[in-house]
Amino acid sequence: MMHLAGTDPASEGGLGERTYQLYIVAFVAVALVLLWAALLDAVATVFASMGAAGSYAVLSAALVVLPIVFAVGSINGLRTAPLKFSHPDITYLAAGALRMRAIALVDIAVRAVLMLVLGALLGYLLGAGVSSGTQAAFDPLAVAALGSLGAAAAVSAGRLAGAIRLAVPRWRLRHSVGAAVIVFAIAAACVFFGMIVNPSSMLSDALPLIAAAFGVVALAGIAVFAALAERFDRVLVIEESALFADLQPFGAFSPLDQTVIQQYRRRKKLAARRRLFSLSQGTGRRALVARACLSAARQYEGLPSLFVQGALIVPFGACALLGLGGPIALLFWLQALLLFSQGAREQTRAFRDDVRNRLVRDRLPFDTLELFAFDTLPAFVFVAVLSLGASVALSAFVPLVWMIPLCLLVNALGALVCALDAIRFSPKGKRASYEMGALLLVAALGPISLAGAPLLTVAASLVVGALLVSILRRGIECA
Repeated sequence: MMHLAGTDPASEGGLGERTYQLYIVAFVAVALVLLWAALLDAVATVFASMGAAGSYAVLSAALVVLPIVFAVGSINGLRTAPLKFSHPDITYLAAGALRMRAIALVDIAVRAVLMLVLGALLGYLLGAGVSSGTQAAFDPLAVAALGSLGAAAAVSAGRLAGAIRLAVPRWRLRHSVGAAVIVFAIAAACVFFGMIVNPSSMLSDALPLIAAAFGVVALAGIAVFAALAERFDRVLVIEESALFADLQPFGAFSPLDQTVIQQYRRRKKLAARRRLFSLSQGTGRRALVARACLSAARQYEGLPSLFVQGALIVPFGACALLGLGGPIALLFWLQALLLFSQGAREQTRAFRDDVRNRLVRDRLPFDTLELFAFDTLPAFVFVAVLSLGASVALSAFVPLVWMIPLCLLVNALGALVCALDAIRFSPKGKRASYEMGALLLVAALGPISLAGAPLLTVAASLVVGALLVSILRRGIECA
């Protein structure tokens, strides 16, 4: 904040510089107080409009969040070390003479304190809202204490699974599976309790008992984590912290392009990921399809992008081409294509990877169109199934007889447009791009869709698809 205001607290400044810094601190403090007051008023208004039943339902849902936090922390601990070191930490702490118990105790204590503060703020907001919605005379501070201790208990207990994994020698995959089953069973039992408990009686009678139980769980989790830390395998902790340490310089405020940072993160995670399974060997085009399936399964970070592409963007594009929403819908579809291009790029990622790796590409006996078709086939089928499911869900509002073919065409056209990233029109010509193709796609099909003739729109989409296929066939690959 000080750097944004044009000053540096670490520098040696005079009286005027320090006075300006105090002014910035006071200004930010007053702004935060006013924002907090406005947030409290907004929450109270919303809960008052929901009534007592809606307010208690929100409270029950908030209790369900705690076992979810516990389950997520436990599963992460079974996948990688719950204790993370940066490169300086590895050099001066983990590899030094400092006891692991002290390091682990400081780490979990800091996290517990942060969750105490966060839980208290969110709990107070929830308490003020429930008090306004139910018109009941109870103190929001009690709900704040419950949220604070509950958040600390969920985080502390969620780190025990990872601590046990690091402390037990010769931990095997079957142990992780068994531990995951136990974690899910505990989380499910807590969720069931949160759903059946009566919120009004909890706030009036059982709140001190539940808060005390949360406090005991939080302290026990901290104590057990610190006790198990003495048996941690330091080498294993350092190995599992390598990826975290490598990614430390590339935070949210890094000057590098975020796209470059995300690609770097993905490559590092992929390099550190173990092989999960393999497919049967295939030859010819089957090898391309099998490789694309394995790549999608191994690089599962792209699955959410494919899900958004199939469940939202493709059906929305088909609805826009059906004339629903008029020109405004077409503009929103164009904006979605340009701003949320991760789904289309993920569909063609295997193709672009093969084209980029010239050592492999020069030995593949397939032309550009064949390579694109079979590398993209698994992702295309996944997105097509999702888009068809969304079409069925929208059957009450759109005609399925036109929605289904348009979804398939929009899916195919998006993949073909994205393939332009790897194509050059001539050896020394200009390189094509997805953005240019998306803009021309909407410009070509948009006016035709406004005519209100779905058959004409489908025919135009087929013509545009044939043109893109011709460009892909005649174009020159570029890395």
